[in-house]
Amino acid sequence: MPQNNRAPSDGLPSPSAIVAGLLAHRLIIVVGKGGVGKTTLSAALALRAAENGLDTVAAETDRRAPLAALFGRGPSLGPLEVNRRLAVVVLDGRRALEEYLRLTLPFGSLLDAIFSTKLYEHFVAAAPGLRELMMLGKVYYGMERCPQDERWETAVLDAPSTGQALGLLRMPFSARQTFSGGVVGREAENIGRLLQDPRSTCAALVSTPDHLSVKETLDNAAALKSLGVKIGAVILNRFRPATFNAGDLRQLMLRASRSRRLRYPEHISRLALAEIQRAAQSSHALNSLVNRINAPVLVIQVYDRLHGFALVKHLCASFDPDALEQEVFADTQAPRA
Repeated sequence: MPQNNRAPSDGLPSPSAIVAGLLAHRLIIVVGKGGVGKTTLSAALALRAAENGLDTVAAETDRRAPLAALFGRGPSLGPLEVNRRLAVVVLDGRRALEEYLRLTLPFGSLLDAIFSTKLYEHFVAAAPGLRELMMLGKVYYGMERCPQDERWETAVLDAPSTGQALGLLRMPFSARQTFSGGVVGREAENIGRLLQDPRSTCAALVSTPDHLSVKETLDNAAALKSLGVKIGAVILNRFRPATFNAGDLRQLMLRASRSRRLRYPEHISRLALAEIQRAAQSSHALNSLVNRINAPVLVIQVYDRLHGFALVKHLCASFDPDALEQEVFADTQAPRA
């Protein structure tokens, strides 16, 4: 079986250069299908930004707050400090809408009564895309409108899974057309302008080597291009490099046939063949992403023994090879509240 033994880094920009390119933007939107490691990578990028001296907010849309949990924090609808330069926040459309109305409407104390009415509940539930628009509005306000000493210098948005993420990112452009000229239309235009500013905003597409994930990543790249959102990088997660090939396997079986000391050679052969096939799949996925998306590809290998904050910390260090060599694995506990 032909096998590509090329190292995944051959011909690719260095991890540190790719991550530096991402963090040159104020807003990094991490997009990918469920289960590809998107949340863990979002946490690692946010931690890297904070360690680079950037005041960073890691935002997520899941009310269960899995991203915050990686840092030992619970769900919070306002930025919750992890350390001096890093905070986490859950974007909630209803809460963001109420914050926006408090800022823009002169009703004062009457707003609490309005928010508790069934009519308001029905409005929020029925208004198409309003919650999604307000989620992005919360990011826009944090980056552009809030007081200078509270402003988000860098934001990493762990977007929802692919279909929802594209719907979320399309909403400002749909709302701009639907509510043209009104207050909502103007806010949608401001949010859309931020998303389409290549100096301020980029997307990081996360994929794993399996066929469905790669296909979805290619589709996402086309969708983001149609929206005018810059793709800053593609992250190929759980890459399996080729550590041996079919020739090595044949040599193993030949030796097994000449000696009875090697036990269960057929079982070992099946396991080795499966590993060769996974490595081949990884190589094919890498080639597809490099050749079909006009963005640098960051390769992340499989780390089977690391989980949670230990994995976040290791990934953060892997973005800087010099730091990775000095990493101390004894300190693997998430920061305590």
